Amino acid sequence: MNTVVQYLGCHWKGIPLTPTTAGQCRVCGGDLVGEVSSYEEVFGGRENWTEEGVVALPDGEYVCQACRDVALGTSVNDNGNRSRNENYFIKSYGFWVSDAELVFMESPKDLLQIDPRGRPFGVFVKDADLKRKHFLYYIPLNMSVEEVWVFRAALLRPVPVRLPLLRDTAYRAVSAVGKIFAEKGVVLSQNAVVRYESLGEKRRGELEQFGFPGREVSVMTVSERELLASIIRDFFSEKTAVSKKTTKGEKN
Repeated sequence: MNTVVQYLGCHWKGIPLTPTTAGQCRVCGGDLVGEVSSYEEVFGGRENWTEEGVVALPDGEYVCQACRDVALGTSVNDNGNRSRNENYFIKSYGFWVSDAELVFMESPKDLLQIDPRGRPFGVFVKDADLKRKHFLYYIPLNMSVEEVWVFRAALLRPVPVRLPLLRDTAYRAVSAVGKIFAEKGVVLSQNAVVRYESLGEKRRGELEQFGFPGREVSVMTVSERELLASIIRDFFSEKTAVSKKTTKGEKN
């Protein structure tokens, strides 16, 4: 079996996905692919390695090339310097990857375009400043779009998201720019994410005039609501930026 970090290694560095050595990688747990190294070769003498608690196989002896060169950034370039591969995606909103393709997301709305076509895949959402250097092998491998685990930088852990529901709700939200939507008592607007129950009676009446039912209309996880709120906020900020730019151009 291959892992998400191995898919990344395949697209970034041409690391093969077929096993080159028998066994599994100590770090990610996938097949040993590419130029396999011993644990001592990769971690020997590195006193700052503090992530033994999250490696897939603590008793493993070998590390695959994808974990060594991509996730850990310990590959040596032509000048003899070790590379830091996290800069590959630091400017993107995140990415999703399968064995067939790697897609960098330019905005939260790109979550709606995830289409693994039945292939195992991984999703990473950069929804915060990324401080940690090593995390790519944390990203879980998804086998189905019905119950997807998305790795969020803000939490440094994966959260469950049902993509069909997220797609449907987000599509309705971003296709009606001025309308406020709510899911399970959470009002998503341009400036805030607030509890419906915390609103005054007058405000509730205004919302209900726009079709908001004032009750639980679907069951969404906390992570789904957070991601949807992020999508909507980003959508509104883009619209505002375009509007200001257009207005400035008209004045000139």
